[in-house]
Amino acid sequence: MKKKFLGLVLFVMMALTLTGCGKEENKDLTCKAKINQSGMVIEMTAKGSFGSKSEKLKDFEMEYFYDYTDLFEKSGVEITSQLADEMKDSIRTELEKQFKDKKGIEIKDITNDGNKFYITINGDVETFEKEYPADFKNDGEFTYNGFKKEYEKQGLTCE
Repeated sequence: MKKKFLGLVLFVMMALTLTGCGKEENKDLTCKAKINQSGMVIEMTAKGSFGSKSEKLKDFEMEYFYDYTDLFEKSGVEITSQLADEMKDSIRTELEKQFKDKKGIEIKDITNDGNKFYITINGDVETFEKEYPADFKNDGEFTYNGFKKEYEKQGLTCE
């Protein structure tokens, strides 16, 4: 009886594996760009995690990195905590303007280490799916291919 039961369990597990049933694995896509402009370096990274079968967005995060070192050294400006706070407020304001019409975007964190500023932005995928259901279909912005096309169009390299 134990052998039959064990054989049945193994058969079911093998069938689930072969048919692809079970938990959907994710496939990740990372898009990056680096811009050198007037003594300032800006790096942008957009990360998406997608269902391997559905190709729908599961998780989303953007990271920005601003390095003002060359700009400030050339102009003789020293970063004080007050100036750093003013710059963080300015960066937050600009990002809020950029994403004001996109529901589900949250500016999670803005930090600095001297002349270098780090920004993390999260996307609430549940809100995206409620607000923009068409973008989860037919290569829309929140599908693997659509995400890749959108960021490549903006000049980022995706892998």
